Amino acid sequence: MKYTVIGDELNHTHKYGSIYCIMAYDYLDAKKKSVFKIGMTTSKLPKRVEQYHTYFPNGITLVAVIENPTNKLFMKTKAPIRKIHYEEIEDFIMDEIIKMGGFRINATTRVRKDGDTEWVYTDLNTIHKAFSKAHKQYGGDFTPYNLNDFNKEMETAKKKKHFMGQYIFPLQKKK
Repeated sequence: MKYTVIGDELNHTHKYGSIYCIMAYDYLDAKKKSVFKIGMTTSKLPKRVEQYHTYFPNGITLVAVIENPTNKLFMKTKAPIRKIHYEEIEDFIMDEIIKMGGFRINATTRVRKDGDTEWVYTDLNTIHKAFSKAHKQYGGDFTPYNLNDFNKEMETAKKKKHFMGQYIFPLQKKK
């Protein structure tokens, strides 16, 4: 079995899946905000996160997780029903983030769902509040992660030999 930080060190191994938030970029801006992805998986979280390593070879930062959200659903139901339930939770969290001032990233190249993506520009506190509210409504095991020292770690990493790319997210409202 392959060793993973998320499974072996952080012990996220619920077999019925989870709703999660990751930060794929090594940077919080001057407002302590970044672009975060809200996602879900009906299988084990380490397996899903491993798929991101194709695009982010140095990994991602886990921000929040709700594992095994059981309210309103029996986990022994078939995976397609769990998937619909998890998508409902994912939508609930995204709606809460937007209500609190987060900004949903809109796709311009791969347009589906009217361009809406699972990526949002916001701060850590907003993510944790939205996940906490979802946890109260849907149950499960909620784990928030603290990123207070994240920028300090990144400044230390920048002192070593490195390449730093840049990706520009337009923050404009859909018309």
